[in-house]
Amino acid sequence: MPGEYDVRQETEFNREKLQIAIPKRLDELIDILAAHEGRVDGWYADLIYKVLLSVKRVCADLLATIDQEALSAAAWNARNLLELWIWIRYCSSSRENARRFHEDALRDIKGLVNALSKLYALRGMPNDFEDFARQGIAKDRPEVPG
Repeated sequence: MPGEYDVRQETEFNREKLQIAIPKRLDELIDILAAHEGRVDGWYADLIYKVLLSVKRVCADLLATIDQEALSAAAWNARNLLELWIWIRYCSSSRENARRFHEDALRDIKGLVNALSKLYALRGMPNDFEDFARQGIAKDRPEVPG
């Protein structure tokens, strides 16, 4: 019957995209970004690089869940990929949006570091990660509030 949905064919098509086409294109974009090093603000290049790596990781995770026939995990990874697509669209629509996203992420990280530091303090344990994390946050944007 024409127009009938072939699950096996669609799965193989998506597997090829997740395994070959998408990672290849992401590597090309990472190479382009590296070739423009120094011509793009550091925070912006870092944001693009991290988003590209996130897409690559989620694609690999989605591929693994498809291969394991883990439907709920595949759905979770598909949702993560959709969310990354939304953030990519948002950040690519303007430099201001990208900056806002970057600063929100830094605030989130700063909040996590603060919460972790409080937990370590409550337990009376040294937090060897805190100084490293705070230096990284300050390097990316020292004036981020929160």
